[in-house]
Amino acid sequence: MSNPKRKKNGKQQQKIHLRKGFQLIPFLSLLFFLLLLFSGCKHMANRNRPVSVMDPSETGERILIIAPHPDDECLGTAGIIRYSLERGCRILIVIVTSGDGSLKACERVNHSESLKPEMYRKVGILRCNESKRAMMMLGVPRKNIIFLGFPDGSVNSLWDTNWDMNRLHTGLNGYNHSPFGFSYQRRVPYCGKELKENIKEIIMSFKPTSIFYPDPDDSHHDHWAVNAFVQYALIETGHKAKEFLYLVHMKDFPFPHGYAPYHGLFPPPNLMQRGGKWLVFHLNPETIIMKEKITRIYAIPMAIIPELLTSFIRRNELFAVPVFCERQKKGRKETTRLDRSCMAVKIDPAGDTFLGYRKSGDIRKLSLLKKKQAIQLRLELFGRPSQDFIYRMHLRIFTKKKIRRLDIKVSGRDCQVETLASNSIKPEEISGIIRGKVIEVKLPRNVVDSAFCLLAGADVSLNGHMYDRCAWERVLIE
Repeated sequence: MSNPKRKKNGKQQQKIHLRKGFQLIPFLSLLFFLLLLFSGCKHMANRNRPVSVMDPSETGERILIIAPHPDDECLGTAGIIRYSLERGCRILIVIVTSGDGSLKACERVNHSESLKPEMYRKVGILRCNESKRAMMMLGVPRKNIIFLGFPDGSVNSLWDTNWDMNRLHTGLNGYNHSPFGFSYQRRVPYCGKELKENIKEIIMSFKPTSIFYPDPDDSHHDHWAVNAFVQYALIETGHKAKEFLYLVHMKDFPFPHGYAPYHGLFPPPNLMQRGGKWLVFHLNPETIIMKEKITRIYAIPMAIIPELLTSFIRRNELFAVPVFCERQKKGRKETTRLDRSCMAVKIDPAGDTFLGYRKSGDIRKLSLLKKKQAIQLRLELFGRPSQDFIYRMHLRIFTKKKIRRLDIKVSGRDCQVETLASNSIKPEEISGIIRGKVIEVKLPRNVVDSAFCLLAGADVSLNGHMYDRCAWERVLIE
C-alpha cells in the first residue's frame, strides 16, 4: 500500500521545483535578451562604419558573374544583373559546379536514403535547370549562361591536391570527368588545371570590364576555392577588370538571418578587420520583388536551406573591393609589394575558426620578408603554436615563362616541403623556427627569382580537418 504522507511530501516537492523553475524564467529571459542585444549591437556598430554606395555605371559594359553553385549567382548578384541588363550591358554567367554534391538534396529529390551516383547526377541536372530558368526570367539569354560541370563540394580539392591530370578527383556523381552534356567543355576532367584553363579561356574570350566572384573569406570551401582560381586566372592572363566580391557563407551573416526584405545587408563584423572597401547597391521595390520571385525558383536549395536563401532578399546587395585592388589604387607599396620591408600579406579575422576555438589554431596574419639572401614567411597566431595542429603556408609563384608552387608543412618542430603537383618545387635549403606566437620559415632567395607576382595563403588543420585558414591574396614583387 502507498504511504499518504509520502504522496503529500512528493506533491509539495513538485510545487517547490515548479516555483523555482518559474523564478528562473525572468533571469533566463534577461540573459537571452542581453545576448540578443550584444549580437545586435555588434552589427549596429558595424552599420555605422564607412560603407560606400556603389555606382553601377563603373562596372562597364561587359560583366562576368562567376558562381560556385547554381543559386549563388542569384543570392549575390541578381539585383546588379537586372540593373545592368536594363542599361544594355552584356552579362555572362559562369556556374562552376552543378550542385550535385548535397546529401540532403539527393535524399529529398530521390525519396531515398540509399543513394547511388546516378541520383546525384539527377540532382545536378535539376539544379542547373533551376539556374537556367531563374536567370532567363531575369533577362539573361540562354547562350550567356555557362555551366562548367565540376563536382560540387570538391573545388578546394581541385585547388589543393587534385591539380594534375594524373590526380583526378572522383565526385559523388561517380565520375572523374563531367558527365553532363551541357558542360562548357564536354567530359572535362576533374582536376584543378582544367578548371583554371576553363576560367582563363572564358576571361580571354569575353574580356569583361568587371568580374563579380566569391569573397576569399567565405567559409564555404567551394566559394573560397573559386576565388583562388579566379585570382590565378587573372594573374596568368594579365587581364585587367574591376573586381567585386560577394559573400554568402559566414557566421553572423546575413544579420538578421532569414526573410527580412526591409532590412539592409551589411558587412559582418569579422571582415571589417581586414580593411578594404565595402559597397552597397540599393534595390528598388520592384527589384526586391523580382529577386524574391527568382529566388523561389531554386526549389531544391529552398527545401533544404530556406533561411539562407531568403536572407538575401534585402534592400541592397553587398560587395567588397579586393584588398589587393584597393591598396593598389591608393599606392600603398608597403602593403602590396614584396620589397625590402616586411609586408603583411593578409590580416586574418579573429575567432573565425571552424572547429571550436583555441588561440594556438587561430591565424592572426601571414607576412613575407625579402632579404638579401633569403625569403622569410611568417605565420603569426593568436596563441603559441601547438603540436596538436599542423600549420601550412602556400605560395603560387608566377614568372613570365612558368608557374610554380610551394607548399610548406610545419608539424611540431618539423618543417618540410610537400610535393602536391607536377609544378611543385622543393628548395634544398629550408629552415623553420618558432618564436613565441610566430612560425618563421626561411627559403632561398632564388625561389622568387624572376617572379612578378605571388599568390599567398595559409591554413591550420586539426586531426585532418581544416581549423582555420588565411585567405589567398596577390602580392606583387619588385
